Amino acid sequence: MRAVAAVLLGCAVLACDEGDDRECDPGETRDRTNACGVCTTGARQELCSDAGVWEPVTCIDPIDWDGDGWANEACDDLPGGCCTTRRDCNDDDPDVHAATFDCVWRGPPGRPDEEACTTSCGTTGAHTCTPVCGWSACAAAETCNGVDDDCDGETDEVPGGCP
Repeated sequence: MRAVAAVLLGCAVLACDEGDDRECDPGETRDRTNACGVCTTGARQELCSDAGVWEPVTCIDPIDWDGDGWANEACDDLPGGCCTTRRDCNDDDPDVHAATFDCVWRGPPGRPDEEACTTSCGTTGAHTCTPVCGWSACAAAETCNGVDDDCDGETDEVPGGCP
């Protein structure tokens, strides 16, 4: 009989194999693939306790090196995509994850987050979330309106000119 736990990650529920109840000899070890971590892609080493029960020792998860529950960029390489669209832009520190970023890079195939902002010269522009989970500089496209929209010191310099 296998014990199975459900893990809620984003909008997907994943089944994580928690092992089996096969008897074991105290001190015996085993390695199990796809048995731990985000998207259950990690390899878990287990040790048989003095009571003859398998207990987890380590989990090496190629999708979540720091063990904070947020997938890193390698998540994109999984067949059929990955179980989460939120990425951990710093997978070396468990205290830094998608919930703590200014923005969340969604990467391919989606587009990064985009947000309206005010440029340095006071016009309305937009900035996007970069792959390192920080906002790009606020930028605006030049339009034919008698204003220096893109803050370059020139007014209405659009391809083909203004009518």
